[in-house]
Formats: sequence, structure tokens, C-alpha cells
Amino acid sequence: MAESLLACEVIETRPGHSIACLRVRWKADADGSCDLNLSSTTNASTLVAGQLTHLVTKPGGTAPTDLYDVTITDGLGRDILNGLGLDQSGTVVKTTALMTTATVGSDKYGVNPSVCDSNLTLHITNNSINAAIGDLWLYFR
Repeated sequence: MAESLLACEVIETRPGHSIACLRVRWKADADGSCDLNLSSTTNASTLVAGQLTHLVTKPGGTAPTDLYDVTITDGLGRDILNGLGLDQSGTVVKTTALMTTATVGSDKYGVNPSVCDSNLTLHITNNSINAAIGDLWLYFR
């Protein structure tokens, strides 16, 4: 599969602030999928590190299939979104809090996924629309 990148940029990074955002505009291949190595784009590989807070997805003019899936894998093949990028909307903007639950003994804690691997790949699956376009914003601190 070819890499289908329309834009990838780190936005909203401000000195003294703890929140940063990576924006990716993607375009699906003829089979509806998109596999994009984020590490080879702009300066994303050096700036995406820390705890992930939320994911925002927005379908483009040629919208993807409703309930399409977003995963971002690291160098070990682990989905850094912990499965929380599945079932995105093909019609409206969707915001997903990236919080999972960790259990220690009998106590449960809310945990944000962390990333420190610069080898990240975006995968768009479960989409059947040729050349579908979408945007995503990945917020981290």
C-alpha cells in the first residue's frame, strides 16, 4: 500500500504550555486503506512524546465509511491508542478521550497511554471508499 499523506504538522506547541497537538490529513488508497509512517514526516517524530490525552477525527469532502478505524502503532507494533480509535464517524467530528483503566490490587486508576517511540505508523482500516480523506488531531502532554 502506498503512503497517502496530504499534510502532517505539529501545531499548537507553545513554550511553557504542557499540551501539544499533531495534525494529520490523510487520503485512502484505492482499497480504502491508508498506512502512513508518521516518523518520516516533518518533525513529528521528535515532537510526539508524552501522555496522549485525546484524539479528534473529522471526515473530509470524500468521507470515509462510517465506523472506520484508526490505529497508530509504535515500533513494537503496539496500538498506542489502545483500541480507542476504532469506530470513527464518517459524517461528523468525533472526539475520543484516550483514557484506559489500570488495576493495582483492588484499586482502579485512570491512565493516559504514553508514547516515547519515534517510529509511529498511522493505519486507517474498515473503510471502503476509494480516495476518502480525513483529518485527525492527536493531543499529548
